[in-house]
Amino acid sequence: MTLDSNVEGNIWKKINYFLILTIAITLPFGFLLKINSLSTILLIVAWLFQFRISWSNRLIYFFGAFYLLHIIGVGFSSNLEQAFFELEKKSSFLIFPFVLSGLPNIDKKQFDYILLSFTISCFIASTICISYASYQYMLTNNNEYFFYFPLTDIIGTHPIYLAMYVCFALFIVVYLYLAQDYEQAKHKKLLFVGIIGYFIIILFLLSARAEIAAFSIIALASIIYYFFQRNQLMKGMRIIALLLIVFAVLIYFIPNNLERFKEAINYKGKYSIDKQWGGRALRLLKWDCGLDIIKNNFLFGVGTGDAQDELQKCYKVKNYSPLLYWPDMKYNAHNQYLQSTIDLGIPGFALLLLCLIVPLVEASKSKNYLFISFLVLFSICCLTESMLEVNKGIVFFAFFTSLFMNQRSKNDVRQAYL
Repeated sequence: MTLDSNVEGNIWKKINYFLILTIAITLPFGFLLKINSLSTILLIVAWLFQFRISWSNRLIYFFGAFYLLHIIGVGFSSNLEQAFFELEKKSSFLIFPFVLSGLPNIDKKQFDYILLSFTISCFIASTICISYASYQYMLTNNNEYFFYFPLTDIIGTHPIYLAMYVCFALFIVVYLYLAQDYEQAKHKKLLFVGIIGYFIIILFLLSARAEIAAFSIIALASIIYYFFQRNQLMKGMRIIALLLIVFAVLIYFIPNNLERFKEAINYKGKYSIDKQWGGRALRLLKWDCGLDIIKNNFLFGVGTGDAQDELQKCYKVKNYSPLLYWPDMKYNAHNQYLQSTIDLGIPGFALLLLCLIVPLVEASKSKNYLFISFLVLFSICCLTESMLEVNKGIVFFAFFTSLFMNQRSKNDVRQAYL
């Protein structure tokens, strides 16, 4: 290899790294969607100039098969316009595994910096939300700006998705902190606790129940495992007790959270659909229709573009007026496992599971606990949201899964090998 080719290779590596960083940094901001998409397109162009494919990357086959099934599903779709739109949205399943596997490996330092940059971006996005809410509160004396949709309106991101990002950012902070040498990291403990505390408060202000539940499950299980491995289980239990108290306080003293968690369990039977149109009650109606559609189309689904049309028909047939009250609102299945089965039948459901399970097996083999946390988080979030129906969910999952699967490291804690 000549000196010129070495120089050219280094330039391409810098371009690749910059574009990957840009995708990670812009993800939490809804108003930066065009920059995020442009960065992805430019990354594809850069890959074409360096063209190579790592066929040893198993993710290519499973993500590729999932996308191919959507292409096949266009063939038996009535709503072709929506079908092609679905292909456009889900192109990330084809783009990121191929592109990231075909680019030069990202070293540990770069990989950690990508994760850190995403975390800082989540911190900035959250701070903008809190600052805007504070400004509106001073103007109106209305504290609703601190919760749920009003909180994230300024950045154009759905609170559910920002909550999922914040959860992942919390795991990244812990991962980066534990990767430090303990003797050298003692002076960072206060900063670490402060950042963790800030993100937990943001998570609870976002009032995303599934994400709060997912974070709680993963965090508590991780604490037990971590301290059990070090024969310090009692210390771990004290930390768990403290966290549970903090969570209870944040739920109880944030009115929006208290109301939403009461609705989630239908507290004293006051939150049934005939009394209040809460998220849980509405989801039960959506899931009922979703299951009915699957019963009649379980082999191959209704087609890539027809799921929403079939759901709307079911809502009307069953006279689910709460789901028809707002003419401009169309509710998907609010469960990705149901959604994929409605679209593509049993094959779609099976491939979705494989897209989650195969990376999880690889992460478990390499003891990549951050990757495991990411996959479990996303899998739980898919129980109450159709996460792969919007760009913010598709790019988040496809981008970071591909990034982890292509990250090479000799350190088992960081490694995500194939």
